[in-house]
Amino acid sequence: MIRNGRYALYKGNEYELSEDMDDNNIIITTNDAIIDNTFEDRYETGVYSKIVDLSQLDEVFSVTSYGVIDGEKVLIRKEQDGKLRVGTTDCEIGEKLKLERVDKYGYEGWWPVNSVQVLEDKHVIK
Repeated sequence: MIRNGRYALYKGNEYELSEDMDDNNIIITTNDAIIDNTFEDRYETGVYSKIVDLSQLDEVFSVTSYGVIDGEKVLIRKEQDGKLRVGTTDCEIGEKLKLERVDKYGYEGWWPVNSVQVLEDKHVIK
């Protein structure tokens, strides 16, 4: 699973961390095994959320997933059907990996998951 964004540990479980339009901190999961009756599925989509205060969270951290292909570091944008959408702003890497130029400085392309070494940068915020 590719992770990008903010996450939190709450009562020993990991959740995505977001904010609503009123600047409330919200923890989010699709795993109904780690929720209790204080979570709600507001839109009946299998996505459960709960407003929390940051003081309730055991840890808050940001995660950025990246990949290494042929020794080159690329960002991972998306995972779909056993492939990863990777990208870079480095024209030499883009050309070396034969990525498609998608804008003035951006190169992107799809790679099979098993041909990309997936790594994460994790930075603890709280």
